[in-house]
Order: sequence, then structure tokens, then C-alpha cells
Amino acid sequence: MNRALLRLIVVTVLPLAATATMGDVYQWKDAEGKVHFSDRPPPDSAPKATKAIEAVPKTAAAIEATPAQDQALAGVWSLANMTVGGEVRGDEDLTGSTWTFRGNELVLESRAGKTQRYTITLDASANPRAFRVTPLPPTSERPGWMIYSTERGQLRIAFRDNLEGRPTGWQGDRKLTVVTLVPKSDVVRNPAGTGLPDLDPCEVLRAQGAAALLGDRLEETRSGSRDAGPGCKLASATGIIALVYVPAARPEALQAERAKYEKDSRSTIRDEPELGNLAFSSTSGRATLFVALRHDTLVMLRFEMLDPDATRRRDYTRRVLAGF
Repeated sequence: MNRALLRLIVVTVLPLAATATMGDVYQWKDAEGKVHFSDRPPPDSAPKATKAIEAVPKTAAAIEATPAQDQALAGVWSLANMTVGGEVRGDEDLTGSTWTFRGNELVLESRAGKTQRYTITLDASANPRAFRVTPLPPTSERPGWMIYSTERGQLRIAFRDNLEGRPTGWQGDRKLTVVTLVPKSDVVRNPAGTGLPDLDPCEVLRAQGAAALLGDRLEETRSGSRDAGPGCKLASATGIIALVYVPAARPEALQAERAKYEKDSRSTIRDEPELGNLAFSSTSGRATLFVALRHDTLVMLRFEMLDPDATRRRDYTRRVLAGF
């Protein structure tokens, strides 16, 4: 597991009772200065600085008394966006990672297929809602707190750097990391090994309400090549909506796409953090292009419409991307 992914895992999940008989958690340094964590008291040879960190459930009954998982967490999620101290951060290693909440367990899988499991427990009285997580052995990371919320089908989770303290809100803290997760649909791997979604682009456009934007009489044009991937254009008398997937893409490809439009003096570039790390839009006249990265695939959604309502275009784009 790479360092960046390990850091997110450490900062994302708090130790909660890996076994049914776990008691206090102790921390101490040995003669070589190495820090140890254990549910057993340290040896007599440990320095006087030894201390119990905090108590956790000691019996199976105590664990069973933990509030049931919030159904808003349940499901399979994909990391779409991350901010640190309010600033959007891109992380190539974390793009496309999968988070599965099932019962009192969290399974985090990296894009490379590496998996780590954790136990979680909720604080039923917390506001904002919060939970603790515990990485299952053999890890020995210290516990911490995370807060979460759901909105428009997305799951937001916030934690402080190195899990130092419990977050009290979503902003105003330069050490606060906020990740946005979106529901993940099944994807297939094409021969190039990229996570190109097994979704028909024309069906995607129609399913998310293209008719509400363009009217019922739509002319459909399909496109695609080995390099560009599948694409679809829906057109009517009131405008055009086009969706194309570009496989084998990396964050650098998204940045290069942005740089291309930044050179066009007629284009207005806007960051779109709700759509994912480094996602952006480019608007020129009646045309707006949204670009985001999903599962090693660059997703490009273009609008050319008489309707000038930018909010409707952005909401439609959000619905399309949520299905990936």
C-alpha cells in the first residue's frame, strides 16, 4: 500500500475493538524510541511515561449495544473529491478507491486492488453525525473521530490531520480533510486495463433526463473509437447534449485538457469540486463543457443549448457522474 493511501486510511478510520474482549488501549515507547499500542498493560520495563489512551468496549455485550449502522452509510462508494483546509487536492493514488460500508464494517479498496478492513461504531447523539473506526489487525494505529453527512446522493466525511481531535464542523480548520464519496456502479476492465464504465452513453443521457432539457424529439448519434471510447450526442431544435468517455486517462490528462481551454480567451474556466478532484467546466457562449475523472476514464459532457440556466446543466452533470 503506498504512503498516500496509507495516510488516508490512517486518517479515515479509528480503532474500535477488533475483538470482543478488548479493554483499555495503552501506548508506550520502548528503549529504542519505538511507539507501541496494545490492549494489554505494557511490560514492567516500559518507561514511566506509559499511559492508557482511552477505553473501548470490553465485552461482546457492549459491542452489541452499539447503535446500528446508519443506512445512509450503507453501500459501495467511490472517492470523488478531497479538500484539505478548504482547498481542492488531487491525489493520483486515491482516485478511484472504493469504500464499502456493510453493517459495522468498512472495507477500503485502492484502485490497485489492495484491501483493508475496519470496524466502525456510531455516536448516536452526535451533531454532526459521527463514527469511530478501527483498522483490523495487524495494524496498530490509534483511534480517532470522523463526522459525516449525506446530500444529493453523496456522502461527505471529514477528519482532522492525523486524527488529532474530533471535528466540530465542515470548515474553518486548516487541518480538516473532507472527502466526498459518490455511489459506485459496477465497472468492467477493457483490454487496456482501464476502468471504462460498462454503461451505454446514450442510455445514460436519456436516463438522467435529457428530454427535460431538450424536449422529447431527440436525434441520436453514436460515436467511438479505440482511442476516444464510446460517445453519444442527443440533439433537438433547442440544443445538443454530448457525452464521451476517454479511456486510459490519468489526472495529468485532465489537467492537460484544462490547459487547452485556458489558452482560449473566449472560454471561462470554473473549478467544479463537487464533480471530483480537479474537475472543471469551460463555458463559451451557449456551450458548456464539464470534464471529470472517473475510474481511469475521462468523462466529458458538452452542452450547447438555448436555455442559459447553468444550474440545470450542472445538476444534470452531477446526476450523470453519480452513476459511474
